Amino acid sequence: MVTLDKAVIARLQIKGKRFELWVDPILAYDFRYGKKIPISKLLAVNEIYFDAKKGERVPIQTLIEIFKTSDIILIAERIVKEGEIQITTEFRKGLIEEKKKEIAGIISMGALNPQTALPHPIERILNSINKTHFVPDPFKPAEDQVDDCVSILKQTLPLSFEHVKIKVSSPPKISAQIYSMLKEFGNVNAQWLSDGSLIAVVTVPPILKERLFRRVNSIAHGDATVEVI
Repeated sequence: MVTLDKAVIARLQIKGKRFELWVDPILAYDFRYGKKIPISKLLAVNEIYFDAKKGERVPIQTLIEIFKTSDIILIAERIVKEGEIQITTEFRKGLIEEKKKEIAGIISMGALNPQTALPHPIERILNSINKTHFVPDPFKPAEDQVDDCVSILKQTLPLSFEHVKIKVSSPPKISAQIYSMLKEFGNVNAQWLSDGSLIAVVTVPPILKERLFRRVNSIAHGDATVEVI
């Protein structure tokens, strides 16, 4: 459990009421974005407040009315997952730098230097990002910010994106879901087999390749095959 002097406030607004609690900023951030951390470890105080700084506690009856439970752990999970987490300036800067590295890595995998027909090293891309006014949102996925970053980088860094063809073979039970998802990435050349299986080819920019692979695997859980052709 974090000490109160190192904790920050997480808050959630529901039905015109504000609910706050004291949390460890790093553990709360990690918990919110998928790490399996016991909620008790990131709480500084096992209390829910209307105003954490003033110590104004929420009555149990109000908790039950709003959250349908008085269990502090369950309520804290919802506040951390759905609400706003205050973070220090130093911690935010660290998150931004990590997000820049993620974005640079994605661009390095998907783009070529047209002058050499070779990928740009990550460090070169990162240095170029730092010379621009681009500041990523530390709370948005890196993949969702690549396009904005590239549009700025192209002004000073030569970038070429060659499309790749990806073939997906899906069993009948998930073929409709796979097909619907693939259409989000562009035109799909689909072949439906007599048993309902799907063989589809979609052409995407290299930047989207890893995202497409992840989307297929999140649906298929190993029951579909996906490959670059």
